[in-house]
Amino acid sequence: MSVVAHTYTKLGTSMSKKLVNLETDALKVALLSSYTVTTSQDTAQFYSDVVTAGVGVETSGTGYTAGGLALTSISGSVSGHVYTLTCANPVWTTSTIAAAYALFYDSTPGSAGTNPVICYWDFGGTVSSTGASFTLTISGSGLLTLTGS
Repeated sequence: MSVVAHTYTKLGTSMSKKLVNLETDALKVALLSSYTVTTSQDTAQFYSDVVTAGVGVETSGTGYTAGGLALTSISGSVSGHVYTLTCANPVWTTSTIAAAYALFYDSTPGSAGTNPVICYWDFGGTVSSTGASFTLTISGSGLLTLTGS
């Protein structure tokens, strides 16, 4: 699947207030069946700002658990002026689900109103699986890159 990745503007705010640690906190990815992005890319800071606020509707289906899937093999590295966060490809096995977006967030704080959002992927349309694996392929460039200058 071809995706367009977007970072939330308030990720910087969450990082400056030490609300998120990209390498040591429990990061998750939730699937959304719909998402009316409008200004939420700039205004959303927490999971509740997307899902509870009603601008994003979380997917449901066989093999999918509310709140999404924990990311594994999370690591960060620095090369030159670029920080790269990477992880293993998230996979929902033997699933029957449909999604148009993926929402990556930090679940360590523990509630929808305190879990910072990191980024989201727009699949460009609905992608589905029927009794099969639903896989998100993390780019060779990582899940997230931050560039200093």
